[in-house]
Amino acid sequence: MTGFQWQTDEEKRLETPAVEAALPGRRRWRVVGLLLATIGIVALVAYQLARRQVAAATMAIEADVLSSHELVMQAARRDDAGLLTALLSGRDPKWTATQRELAEQGLLLNYPALGLQAQGQAGRVAGISLSPDLLQAEVRLVRPYVITESSGLTETVWLSQTAVYRQGADRWLYAPPDEASWGDPVTNRGERLTLIYPERDAAVAERLAADLERQLAELCLAVVACPEEFHLTVRLETDPAVLLELADPMTVLANGQELRLPAPSLVGRPVDEAGYQALRRGYAAQVVSAAITGLVGYRCCEQFLFYQALLANQLRLLELRPWPLTPADYEYLLNYSFPFNLSLLGDAWRISDPEEVGSEMWRLAHAVVEFTVGEDAELSAIALQRDQMDNGIRLSTLVANTFNSRWKLWRRFIYQRSLSGHLAAPPPLPEQDIQVVCTPFDGPGSQLYRLSPQTEEWTLERDSEFFFMMTPLPGGGGVVLQELGLSNQLFLWQEGQEELLYTFYDSASQFFSQPDPTGRRLVLNVTVGQNGLTHLLDLAQCRSGECELQPLPAWPIWSPDGSYTLLHALGNFDLTEPGRLSRGDSQGNNRVDLGTGSHPTWLDNETYGYIRRSPAQAFVTATVADDQTELLFTAVDLLNSFSDGDRLAALTIEGITASPADPNLLAALVFNPQLGQESYQVLFFDRQTRQAALQFRLDSVFAALEGFSPDGRWLLIRSFNPLGRTGSQAWALYIVDATGREPVMTLPTPREHFFNLDWSADGRWLLLNFDGFFDLVVLDHPVGPGLPYHRLIFHDRPGCSNAGWINKQ
Repeated sequence: MTGFQWQTDEEKRLETPAVEAALPGRRRWRVVGLLLATIGIVALVAYQLARRQVAAATMAIEADVLSSHELVMQAARRDDAGLLTALLSGRDPKWTATQRELAEQGLLLNYPALGLQAQGQAGRVAGISLSPDLLQAEVRLVRPYVITESSGLTETVWLSQTAVYRQGADRWLYAPPDEASWGDPVTNRGERLTLIYPERDAAVAERLAADLERQLAELCLAVVACPEEFHLTVRLETDPAVLLELADPMTVLANGQELRLPAPSLVGRPVDEAGYQALRRGYAAQVVSAAITGLVGYRCCEQFLFYQALLANQLRLLELRPWPLTPADYEYLLNYSFPFNLSLLGDAWRISDPEEVGSEMWRLAHAVVEFTVGEDAELSAIALQRDQMDNGIRLSTLVANTFNSRWKLWRRFIYQRSLSGHLAAPPPLPEQDIQVVCTPFDGPGSQLYRLSPQTEEWTLERDSEFFFMMTPLPGGGGVVLQELGLSNQLFLWQEGQEELLYTFYDSASQFFSQPDPTGRRLVLNVTVGQNGLTHLLDLAQCRSGECELQPLPAWPIWSPDGSYTLLHALGNFDLTEPGRLSRGDSQGNNRVDLGTGSHPTWLDNETYGYIRRSPAQAFVTATVADDQTELLFTAVDLLNSFSDGDRLAALTIEGITASPADPNLLAALVFNPQLGQESYQVLFFDRQTRQAALQFRLDSVFAALEGFSPDGRWLLIRSFNPLGRTGSQAWALYIVDATGREPVMTLPTPREHFFNLDWSADGRWLLLNFDGFFDLVVLDHPVGPGLPYHRLIFHDRPGCSNAGWINKQ
C-alpha cells in the first residue's frame, strides 16, 4: 500500500509538473498557428493581388484588342483600304491581299450576293478569348444585317462572327484564323446536291444541305424538268477569296455543275431562326442560279444583261430574292427612257461584259423582261432563256414589240410601279379641265372633249368634219379651233359655247396661231400655196361682228403685258435666223426700225433685246422710251466670264430669254462644235453684275430655248438627243432650276418636233400630250433628286393630238 501510495503520490507529483510544463508548448503551437495563418493571409493577399494584376493585364490586353478591332470596323464601314492595310497581319500575304481587295470593293462586312447588307453600327461584342501565351485573341461579336424579302419588305437579322487578332510589334493586328480551327472537310451527298463543308460549320451546314436539296427538288418539279443525272456540287470554302468571286455576277454563270460559296463562319453564323432563314435564302439563290444556268445550257456570257434579268425574275417567283428594281428605278425610267427607243435596247442586247452595263441599260433590260414575261401568261423565263441560247429571235422580237405595238401598255406598266404612281400625298390638281381635240386616223370626223383630271371623265362637247388645230388662250379662258371643210373656219370655244370668228374663202390651207398675253389678239401664219403670210386677228372685233384679218409684215413677239411688239421680218415663227427687226405697238403698227437681228425677246414690259451679228455677235438691249441700243454682252464676254475649267475655245449665242420673275436674269444657250456631244451649254447672265455662270451642258445634236415657267423658276430647253441622258432617239425637255436647289431634270416628249406644252393657270402643272396618255408634271414637288412628280392619265381615244388647260365651266 505504502509503495502503492508512493507511486500514487509520485504520480500525482509527477503529473502536476507535467501539466505545468505543457502550458508553454501550447503557446508555441498557438504562435505557430498564428504564424501559419499570417502566412496564409499574406499568401492569399499576394494571390489576390497577383490575380488582380493578371486581370488588370488581361483587361489591358482586351482593351488593346478592342481598340484595334474598332479601327478595323471603322476601316470596313468606310471601305478604307489604306487604314485597313496598317491593321492587317502579314503572316499570310494572300489572305492580306484579299482583305485589302474586299475593303476596296466594300465587301468586308457586306455580302450583297447573299442578300445581306450590314447596318451602320459596329455590332455587339459578345466576348474575347486570349490564347495561353497572350499572343492571339478571338473577338466574338453579333452583327445586324438588313435583308429584303421577296415581297420587298425589309427585316433585320443577327449573325455571329469571330475576328482573330495577333500581337504585332506595336499593336494587335487583324489576322487569319488557324487552319486547324476549321476542322476536317465533311461531305454530305444527296440525290441532287453534294455539299462539302468544314467541320466547324457542321451544325449549320447539315441543315443547309437538307434545305438546298428540297429547293432543287422544287425547282425540278415546278420550274424546269431536270434529267435524272442532274447533280450539283457545292463547296463551302474557308478562303475569303470566295467572297470576291461571289461578288462577280459572272461566277454563277460560268461555274457549270460545281459552285464555290463561303462557309457560314466566313459570313456569320445565325443566332436564331430568322438569321438562318436569311442565310438559307442567300445560299439557295446562288444554288438555284447555278442549277438553272446549267440546265438551260447558258453559254457565258451571251446577252448577259437579259439573261441576268430573266434569272432575277425566276428568283423572285421562287421567293428567294426581291425584284432588283425599286420605285425609284421605275421613276428614272419614267423620266429618262422614252418608249420609242430601240437603239439603247440593241446595245443592251449585245452586251457580254458586265463592265459595259450602264445604269440606264440595266434598268431598261430588267423592266423589259418583267413586262414581257408578265404580259404573256404562256411565256416563262426558262422558255425565253432556252430560246436565247438557240437563236434569241423570240426574246429579241418581244423586246422590240415592247417599244412598238405595246408601248402604251409599257408606259402604264412603268408608271404603276414608279414613285409618282405610289405617292401617298400627291400635289393637288389645278381647278381646271383639259380641252382635247381627237381626230381618229381610221375614222371620219373630229371630236372636241373636255377631260376632268380629277375624275378622268371625258365629256364630248362638239363633233366636226375635221379640226386641224386648237390654240389654248392664256389663263385657260378658252380655245380657238380651226375647222377644215368646204371652207376653213376659226371658232372660239368658251364655257361650252361656240362662236364663229372668221371664215377663209380663199385657198388658204392651214395655219399656225399664237395668242398675245392678254388673249385678245391672235397672230396667224396662213399658208397660201407655198407662202406663209402673217396676219393679226382681233378677237374682240370678231365677237362684235367687225372681224378682219390685219396683214403684218413680220411675226410679232409681244411684251409681257401685250402693249408692244417686236416684229421679225422673215414672216414666220423661226426667229433664230437674222432678219429685219422693228418695234411696234400692240397691233404691230407705228413701227420703229431696229436694224437686222435675231432671237428678239422682251426683258420686261418696256425693255427688249436681240442678238446682233455684226461686227461681232452680241446681245443688245433697248427700251421703248427711245429705242437706243446698249451693248449688254458679246460672245467673247461670255467666254471670258468662265473659269479656266469651264472655258470654251469658241462659242456662238443660239438663244436668249429672260425670267418673267426677274428681268435681270437672262438665260443664254450657246453652241461650240468643238465639244462633240456636249456642244450646247446653258448659261445664266446677271444684268446687274454682268457675270455669266455655266449651268448645264447638253449632250444633244440640237437644242432650243422653250423659255421659263410662268413663275420664273424653271428654264425649259427643247433638245434632240440621240443616245444621251434620255437613252433614246427622241425629243426631250431639259429643265434647269434657276434657284439651283434641284438638279437638272429631263422629261421625254412626243416624237413630233411640234408638240403640246401648256402651263396651268396657277403656273404649276405642265401638260404634255402623248398618243394614248397625258403627262401632267409638277416640277416643284420632286419625288427624288432630279425626278419631278408625274400624274399620267391613260386613254384609248386615237388621234388626240391637241390638248390644253381650260377653266372649269
